[in-house]
Amino acid sequence: MASAATALTSSKMEFSNELTYVPSMAPISANQAKLKEGGMQVLSKDDKEAIELCRSMLKRGECPPLLVVFDSHEGLTMQVDAYIKDYTFLNKYTRELDYLENKEDDGCD
Repeated sequence: MASAATALTSSKMEFSNELTYVPSMAPISANQAKLKEGGMQVLSKDDKEAIELCRSMLKRGECPPLLVVFDSHEGLTMQVDAYIKDYTFLNKYTRELDYLENKEDDGCD
């Protein structure tokens, strides 16, 4: 698969630019800043600009420079297709949201 868009489309996934919850998984009430130990991390100006750039690209029907690459050990992985500076905020495409204790032994990073 050549890109994230191709992978998502072929999997019949629906895109949402907002946080969504699968019914019967973690309730919306679980998404509270006060539950984060040490408080929420402040997003840097550069990271905010990167997020806004990706959102504007998606609105134009473009995909951020990410590729879906098969790794014999990990399976399908996301890989950048252009230079990004160290410590740039990246968000992982996920298919569901659940509590960590339910995922401790599933092999995900």
